[in-house]
Amino acid sequence: MELTAELKIHMKAHAAEVYPFEACGIVAGGVYVPLANTACDCRNDFTLPARTFLDYEVQAVFHSHPDAPDAPTESDMKSQIDTAVPWILCSAGEEGASEPYMWGGGYIPPLVRREFRHGPSGTDGKGDCYALIKDWYKLERDIELPEFPRSDEWWKSGGHLYAENFAAAGFHAVTGQEREIGDVAFMAINCNEMNHAAVYIGGGMFLQHLARRLSRRDPAPMWAKMIRMWVRRDA
Repeated sequence: MELTAELKIHMKAHAAEVYPFEACGIVAGGVYVPLANTACDCRNDFTLPARTFLDYEVQAVFHSHPDAPDAPTESDMKSQIDTAVPWILCSAGEEGASEPYMWGGGYIPPLVRREFRHGPSGTDGKGDCYALIKDWYKLERDIELPEFPRSDEWWKSGGHLYAENFAAAGFHAVTGQEREIGDVAFMAINCNEMNHAAVYIGGGMFLQHLARRLSRRDPAPMWAKMIRMWVRRDA
């Protein structure tokens, strides 16, 4: 599905109109359909009307984040997976709404020099460090790694995204100094938890995406002291 300029205009208008509550709606037949938010707490959550997926052939789901970043929450990511359609998101405030973007539709931005935003890659050209690794595997190996719903800065609330999920993504731990293209390094950046990952692309180089920086290629030895584990995708 294409997120057209016309769709964005209608979504932004809806988000601004219902602010400070969360706007929600769907795309059906290529048209934006604004819907009533039936959640108990419309300032911090949204619920589509119960019959939405029965009454419409839903192509995408839209909602806004009033006075909050336009990054998907863990709940947003879980629900996008459950609905199996792309989701579209924007933030909203007193001065209007931000540009909506879509994720979950298979869009992959350029791997290098993308901006950082928590969550999966989207049509805004942004994503986080796991999104970059997921996209590298899709482009270079045609392997679709699973999506793992996660909160922003998940390690600060006791999460263990990489330690708990690398086996489910088809990886196993490796030791020794011999690196293979596609190996992934788990690092601890400014904390004790493995909260960052980079993929080895050969020639002694990583591809990685740190918060508040553009994604880039870096010499792997520069980060050796921060690496806590190497993993390799099962054949």
